[in-house]
Amino acid sequence: MNRHEVFETLKRYHALTGKVMTSEQMILAVGNTSPVELIRGIRMFDKYLDLQRGGAA
Repeated sequence: MNRHEVFETLKRYHALTGKVMTSEQMILAVGNTSPVELIRGIRMFDKYLDLQRGGAA
């Protein structure tokens, strides 16, 4: 997966459940994603959540 796919996976889970994935769920969901792409996707998701909560990204 690339960072955009990681981001979309996290975003979709959040939209369906209203929760953020646990570390264990994330590891299972992203498979063999490189650590760099995983971290970049997580950062994108963090910025997205900040904007959703009315904060500055």
